[in-house]
Amino acid sequence: MTGPDAGDMRARVGRVLAAAAIALGAVSGCTASGPAGPGATGPDLAGLHDVRPCPGITGFSCGMLSVRLDPFGPAPGRLSLQVAVSDVAGAPRGVLVFLTGGPGQPGVPFVPRLTGRLGPALRGYRMVMFDQRGTGAGALSCPALQQQMGASDLTVPTPAAVRSCAAAIGTSRRY
Repeated sequence: MTGPDAGDMRARVGRVLAAAAIALGAVSGCTASGPAGPGATGPDLAGLHDVRPCPGITGFSCGMLSVRLDPFGPAPGRLSLQVAVSDVAGAPRGVLVFLTGGPGQPGVPFVPRLTGRLGPALRGYRMVMFDQRGTGAGALSCPALQQQMGASDLTVPTPAAVRSCAAAIGTSRRY
């Protein structure tokens, strides 16, 4: 392929590779905070804890990945990120890690939609999807702010709701 279409394709591939590098960097230095639970059938899930079948997602195991709160410094604290991993025992073609678009969009709830749309294209791969930092169920508990925002990322919240949320999160909000 040559011409403008080839340039667009190279740019898209570059963005995908950059996103994958960011994802791998986000989970680097991760350690389990306990042994893998039921459903952890091999070393593939060794970094996950509380592993069990994903509720409502056939063919996937869900677990938690413990990462440092401060990914680049010495600040104490950890976050638990939800991860969904397909139950494909052998993946001769490798592992596919999917990232959601955001901002703040979780990943795990989109597994059924992705597998439904990609279907046979996933054959031979092990699919992994995770809720990135600050996303997913339980990532944020700021009722006033969340009620004002709803599902919109365009609504402007009141300063009072933002201040209240910042106070509830505390000093860890900078991470």
